[in-house]
Amino acid sequence: YNGTDSQLTNLAKSLSLIGIVMTGAINLAFWSLSPDYGITYSEYIENDEALDEWENNEARVIKVLTADIGYPRYTGSGLVENANMINGISNTQYYWSLSNAYMNAYRRSLSMRELISYSYEGYDDRTTPIALTGSLYYVAQNGAASYVPPYGFERVDSVNTNVTGEKRISELKQELGTDQLSDEQVNKIRNGTSKEYSLFKNNYPLPMGYCYDAYFGKETWDGLDPVQKQESLLKAAYVEARFDDISEYKKEMPDYEVPYEIEYNGSEITSSDSGVITTSDKATATIHPTKEIPNAEIYVGVKWLGFVPTAKYDLYFGSDEIDPRRLYNRTNWDMLSKSEQKSILKDKRYMTPKMETSDIIVNDDYVEKSIGYLQPESCYSDGRHDLIVNLGYREEPIGDITITFDERGVYSYDALSVYAVPFAGFAQKISHLSADSLQSTQLDTNTLTGSISVDSPKLLCVAIPYSTGWKAYIDDVASDVYCINEHYIGLHVSEGTHSIRLQYSTPYKKEGALLSAIGLIGFAAVILFGRRQSRLLANS
Repeated sequence: YNGTDSQLTNLAKSLSLIGIVMTGAINLAFWSLSPDYGITYSEYIENDEALDEWENNEARVIKVLTADIGYPRYTGSGLVENANMINGISNTQYYWSLSNAYMNAYRRSLSMRELISYSYEGYDDRTTPIALTGSLYYVAQNGAASYVPPYGFERVDSVNTNVTGEKRISELKQELGTDQLSDEQVNKIRNGTSKEYSLFKNNYPLPMGYCYDAYFGKETWDGLDPVQKQESLLKAAYVEARFDDISEYKKEMPDYEVPYEIEYNGSEITSSDSGVITTSDKATATIHPTKEIPNAEIYVGVKWLGFVPTAKYDLYFGSDEIDPRRLYNRTNWDMLSKSEQKSILKDKRYMTPKMETSDIIVNDDYVEKSIGYLQPESCYSDGRHDLIVNLGYREEPIGDITITFDERGVYSYDALSVYAVPFAGFAQKISHLSADSLQSTQLDTNTLTGSISVDSPKLLCVAIPYSTGWKAYIDDVASDVYCINEHYIGLHVSEGTHSIRLQYSTPYKKEGALLSAIGLIGFAAVILFGRRQSRLLANS
């Protein structure tokens, strides 16, 4: 090495820094990805499983069934993430690293139980929000977790998709050099690769673009509870603007809450001034509704939910706030074996109680669903505390509802509510919204076109997520684009027949490109200037 001492020192520093970074990366990879220590590894799937999901999913079924319909949208339970994208079809599922702020605001307003802002499946099978998406089909994989098709969705078929199975049958024939396999061989492959779906069709579908003849503003919207908000959108549009030629909706929304009594089951659960305290896992409470409401969709909601998990050790040496009935004490602790004490101390030391999520399971005789509450400290939390779970539509009056608190601890909330949404007049409301709709719809890359005829001024709602990047042209004249119903595209349409054109451009795309160009030019200038200075120093 012929460099100076200063250059040697800089080289040593650089090598040390590289070594530290490499050591950190290796250490992180080991603890995160190691099958023995990390949890990330368990989330990965084999290549064959990924190919199976790619080739066998509900989107392929819907695409074949709706090839002649135009632009159908579907919803469902247990949807394969982003399968709609690879099949070029629209659904209510979303899983991307970036999310639409308006969609998140809408979901927050409805207290949706799916908490992660960049990943959700739909609208928890709720009838009204799904109707407003314009979804034509509901699909669920047979054998999947509990699901409840929304009101008005009628079962039409059971469909089996088995692209992977047929491919493997062909490969096995080629491998064995035969044109015929035994029934046992064929059935074994098909049974191991097939996926069967139940398909439901909406009897009350809305088109992609439908019209409102009334609206209300932010003050009214903010005064409604989550269930009132979703039901209000069947009657009028929510928009933060005023229109002189469209009626302002001023009728009072009905109260959908159902009175009830609650029973705490066992000595391991008790009520407190702010919620519920449990001293064991899986403690339950039973809700007994005191009013019979038939033909309704049933919800259970918690307002401003909070949870503080409790290590079992704290139940022996804690305060009355943690264990109000004093089920545990030092005498009970001394009665435990040394191994039991050691296990409890280990749980306490390593904070075994879940610090990120805790499930509250809600079920009746028909449906079981869980509210996966995310702690504010979770990296996935968006700060939400108001959550509602949908138990589905039933013709008979609601029966008892069981709530299971998955983990011991202190559950706090401002209110625990039961809602019943009746469906008398639902079909008429949908018919009224679709009476004036967007026709001859054509959807292309970043462009939507269509035509509409209205006999009076209306608010056109296009069931595509709103963004400031949308521009609208009515009869080729630039028009204002409104955020309608907190998350969709809205246009004010005057009386008559009009052509509609919507165009999208990523906000600040041109400005970003300009700044990038300036940055590249600046970088090139710095390099050229540095080389020039080096030559001047070398010649001096």
